[in-house]
Amino acid sequence: MKKITVIGANPAWQKTLEFSRFAVGEVNRAVSSCEFASGKGINFCRAAGIWQVARAEVIQFVGGRNGELITQKASEEGLVCRGVATRAPSRCCITCLDREHALTTECIEPSFAAEKEEIARFVAETEQSLTDAALAAICGTLPGGTDPIVYAQIADLARIRKLPILLDAIKNTESVFATAPEIWLKINRQELSELSGEETPEAGLRRLFARFGNLRYAGITSGPDTAYFSDGVDIIRYEQPKLPPRQIVSTLGCGDTASAVFGSELLNGTAPAEAFRLALGAASANCLTLKCGEFSPIQARDLADQTTLSGCR
Repeated sequence: MKKITVIGANPAWQKTLEFSRFAVGEVNRAVSSCEFASGKGINFCRAAGIWQVARAEVIQFVGGRNGELITQKASEEGLVCRGVATRAPSRCCITCLDREHALTTECIEPSFAAEKEEIARFVAETEQSLTDAALAAICGTLPGGTDPIVYAQIADLARIRKLPILLDAIKNTESVFATAPEIWLKINRQELSELSGEETPEAGLRRLFARFGNLRYAGITSGPDTAYFSDGVDIIRYEQPKLPPRQIVSTLGCGDTASAVFGSELLNGTAPAEAFRLALGAASANCLTLKCGEFSPIQARDLADQTTLSGCR
């Protein structure tokens, strides 16, 4: 299988608490809890491992007790991680699931800037990982205040090796758009609006392809609502099957799951529009589990089969 080097600089120790009912300002007692290594890069690797079309290796900053937990539990799962130790601690994310109202509340600890020497080690680890990779995937934000030169240097490494970059981020990515030889973009509808300055997905996609000559594919998610894909020529709408609310366990990690399957299938030579359809099916299947990036491939393919495609004008 071809290899994806995943730049997931800002991992998290994830705690998910389930409540029969969550009330602000009151004492809330969870009925169940789940803890695991997370963050967009780790979730991507977990999903890619389940899909088994490409193999993934994540490069990440890890520090403090949370960093130790992330490293230990990711290893126990069999995820391939290159951790760059930082003096600043890794963050913890706490998610509260309100079953009565089908609401999700996220509480995210602050993350702290990586230091200059830590950045240098991170880029060196990425360079080493890229030696046998077929794709680089940049997933999510940098730890708060980290010099965005990280992304600039990684984009330059991809340029030298003529590797495409799957981009699941919009913050601090100017250098990626300026340098990468080819970009496979996977963002959500809100991020598309922020990046393009356009209100509608169709107008946003046209603006991005006109602006960035190295943009090859763009997949736009919007939760259970209409999704979009474009190759710069055609724009395709995807209408997804509606999952019964009582079946939805958690929506965390759906976008990361979509990115992993999208990138894996494109590397495998699957037709781009079909690759994104499979990615959407996997994202929907991820809603049926508590763990980010965990899903049933059988359910994913079934949900993808129920997704309908239509062209846009």
